[in-house]
Amino acid sequence: MAFPRRGEQPTVAVDQVSFAVEPGQTVGLVGESGCGKSVTALAVMGLLPRRGVRVSGSVRLAGTELLGLPEAALRDRRGRELAMVFQDPLSSLNPVLPIGLQVSEVLERHRGLRRAQARGEAAELLGRIGIPDPQRRLDEYPHQLSGGMRQRALIAMAVACRPRLLIADEPTTALDVTVQAQILALLRELVAETGTALIMITHDLGVVAGLCDEVAVLYGGRVVEQAPRHALFGAPRHPYTAGLLASIPRLDVPRGRRLAPIHGSVTDTIGWTQGCAFAPRCPRALDVCTRQTPLLQPVPVHRSLRCHNPVPARPTRDDLDVVSRRDRSSSTTTSRSSRVGRAVGEVLVEVTGLQVHYPIKRGVLLDRTVGHVYAVDGVDLSVRRGETYGLVGESGCGKSTLGRGMLKLVEPTGGRVVFDGTDLSTLTGEPLRRMRKRMQLVFQDPLAALDPRQSVQSLLVEGMRAHGLRPTARELAELLDAVGLPVGTLRRYPHEFSGGQRQRIGIARALAVEPDLVVADEPVSALDVSVQAQVINLLADLQGEFGLTYLVIAHDLAVVRHISDRVGVMYLGGIVEEAGAGELYATPLHPYTRTLLSAVPVPDPVLEDAREQILLTGDLPSPAAPPPGCRFHTRCPWRQPTRCEDERPALRELRPGHRVACHWAEDIEAGNIGTAVEPVATATRCR
Repeated sequence: MAFPRRGEQPTVAVDQVSFAVEPGQTVGLVGESGCGKSVTALAVMGLLPRRGVRVSGSVRLAGTELLGLPEAALRDRRGRELAMVFQDPLSSLNPVLPIGLQVSEVLERHRGLRRAQARGEAAELLGRIGIPDPQRRLDEYPHQLSGGMRQRALIAMAVACRPRLLIADEPTTALDVTVQAQILALLRELVAETGTALIMITHDLGVVAGLCDEVAVLYGGRVVEQAPRHALFGAPRHPYTAGLLASIPRLDVPRGRRLAPIHGSVTDTIGWTQGCAFAPRCPRALDVCTRQTPLLQPVPVHRSLRCHNPVPARPTRDDLDVVSRRDRSSSTTTSRSSRVGRAVGEVLVEVTGLQVHYPIKRGVLLDRTVGHVYAVDGVDLSVRRGETYGLVGESGCGKSTLGRGMLKLVEPTGGRVVFDGTDLSTLTGEPLRRMRKRMQLVFQDPLAALDPRQSVQSLLVEGMRAHGLRPTARELAELLDAVGLPVGTLRRYPHEFSGGQRQRIGIARALAVEPDLVVADEPVSALDVSVQAQVINLLADLQGEFGLTYLVIAHDLAVVRHISDRVGVMYLGGIVEEAGAGELYATPLHPYTRTLLSAVPVPDPVLEDAREQILLTGDLPSPAAPPPGCRFHTRCPWRQPTRCEDERPALRELRPGHRVACHWAEDIEAGNIGTAVEPVATATRCR
């Protein structure tokens, strides 16, 4: 499959990709962004433009050839025989039509149901996939639903006609780990109950390990390795597969191990005609790899491989470690492993009773306050000099607002933030501006945070001059070198860089004014796993080199465990548990923490099949109307009558340095209180 370019060689997006999916089977397509996963799915669905794209090969569904079918015939099959769940539900759903009408439309079009009958079945379908109060949701619009409910609505539309083939393109990428667990459980049930064949497209190898039967790894538009999930995860043979697995922070390995990222970016397939596309990034590359294109060949057992110099079937320690050699040899700063367990200094930031309440305005002139959004509601925490404090929780729990409140980028409603002995609430004007030099923020989306009309040099110099600094060319070069970018970067603009490089620019801008505290708000959530590993290593190295203090905000619990010294778990505006990273992950005491950890997928099929998972019921309550008593009691598997519903638990210290806000933490840990909702055991998943 190629995309022609005027006056240039075509972009080969997908080249000779072959795989089969049996009824009731799940095949995973994995790889970094730009490897051809989504384009493959669009070609299967016949959704690529007919002009300007050259598609060849064969796509057969139950014996019927789909390539070359007239558009009308394809339209008749889409939704009825094959369907697709897209990555971003908000942009995939029509914003001006109610959810019920969008689901009913599929039933009317492909099953010939009348409108009233289709509406009734749509409500039944929404209820079956876990949307609460489905009859009411039929009349709501996409913007009125949470991210998880929007994704469920898309799945409802896709499975309404029980298609033979369902393609899910990154269906959980933007979702919290708890919602992700619910969506994955739903997909497993659909495959088991209906016998639908499922193609799962994702870059999350933990999801693949727990969901898929067969896995195909794509790079440069080609399948480089294909095998059953146990074989592929147990002994990856292609260096790219091994590199992806080595890049992932994992809950099942000891803390302190330095990640081994795959260096460089995905190979541009424009004009690429010979050799292995992965050779420029491969630590096992030979001369033949640049001269001769490897063929996809079968290898024992039940595996296909495209590589001239694969990882041995029975690798030595050096063979498995080869992916990380380049990273270690190029690192000149202190590694994370040498700093785990280091002594941290005195308290740098002390937060006491912090509140950030946003008024809800009504009236023609928005002159009436009818309520408040309790984004942050009474948070106490401290961050010590030189440590990394990780803050985790679902979207909407108040993590980002807390970080901005600590920096006084939003005005707190109440409470105090004391930074290095100075109460920030007493500062305004010039004294506050001078203090901001010592506190910097790294944003989640670097492309949105960087002015597209300014060069990198202008972006860096602008902030430095605002604080009275006059950097020399040498100082700017040293700053770029510290974040792993060449000096030529200064003359370029944000759109000319990859996502990982833009994030490095954002980090460099934060470091330019030599801060003491850096608040990193989801710094790796939008990055591929290999780029994510590079940024995580970079943050650790910079902390050792410059003595930085971090507050890292994230919903990826594996990333937080890897990089943090202490971790705070946040739920609906408050901290519910706080402890050292090792202790919190080993012995979580709050039910919410236990639920979060049980939902984190592990890139190991054996562990995925054996572990128990607790699925939360319902969605996060609205911060504008938080439940009385314990705010987690509406979803808590261990909830008890009366006390949980009436009395809000205080954050108390159960062990030295381990605080938890739960009435029954000691009893839950001792096993004296059973769950009100039975955990879902992954061992019962249908394969």
